[in-house]
Amino acid sequence: MDSDKLLIDMSPAERCKCFWQAFKRNYKGIYKEHPEWPRTLEQAVTQIVTEMKERDRARITNENSRDLIRHHHLWGTNIRNDLGLWNGNIALLKSCGYGHGDHASMVIIKAVWKRLREMNGLPAELAEDDPHRAYVEIAALSNPAKARRKPEE
Repeated sequence: MDSDKLLIDMSPAERCKCFWQAFKRNYKGIYKEHPEWPRTLEQAVTQIVTEMKERDRARITNENSRDLIRHHHLWGTNIRNDLGLWNGNIALLKSCGYGHGDHASMVIIKAVWKRLREMNGLPAELAEDDPHRAYVEIAALSNPAKARRKPEE
């Protein structure tokens, strides 16, 4: 990767790699992992869905993906606190494709929504005008096997 290249000129994969190199350099050794924190996006989604009340599952399942942003402050704050996104759960941040808890919590919220929709046999594609569609696309970059899959697979 060319170090003189501007971020705007980099591919998403190059930006992601550059970000993580800087993140590791800046936060090396200043965090501790909690044994109960999920380490991957899949583990986080499974934990949240398992702990959700049935009425909350129904409400989230029936929402439009672009409206999920309204959960950023209350539910998102709980996710950030409970899953260690502010306290050094680097593995989960990386799995979400972000080093910032705010963005990672939105990836988790969208993934929970998607899992609930799939569990109920509903379409789980993000709306084309969803302002956080890029969050989920960047999270896919942290899991190359999923990022390479074709949508119909």
